[in-house]
Amino acid sequence: MNCSLSNLVQRYIQVHLFASRKLGTLISSELGEELTLEQNYALRYLSGKEQCTVSELAVELHVKPSAVTAQMNRLVARGYVNRLRDEKDRRVVYLSLSEKGLAIFKESEEKMNEMIKPYLEQISEDELKQFILTYEKLEEIIRKEMK
Repeated sequence: MNCSLSNLVQRYIQVHLFASRKLGTLISSELGEELTLEQNYALRYLSGKEQCTVSELAVELHVKPSAVTAQMNRLVARGYVNRLRDEKDRRVVYLSLSEKGLAIFKESEEKMNEMIKPYLEQISEDELKQFILTYEKLEEIIRKEMK
């Protein structure tokens, strides 16, 4: 690795850690006690699916299925997630977002948008588009390596 790339990696790490920590703290405080960041991420994933299995969600969240089960127990208890067992294989559990879960997810998304928007408004539209494209490319590379 050449010095320039090494320097860029260090800059990326520093910026990423700072921004993630700062925005994560702001988002957590805005979400309050209603949802954790991990729960919000799970609801985000479920909002884009009709249903998914615990195992599928565990892969997406990069955790063990037992961790998803514990998290889903809390969300099911609050009425945010529905749990349905497969009729042919009772070991398979399907998860779906309830109407209440969709409402709380949309509310949390609005809060996050309002919180993050002032930061992004300070960046030109072209720079922001390039930033998002680059970050999406990084996501794509990481997802390919995970398979």
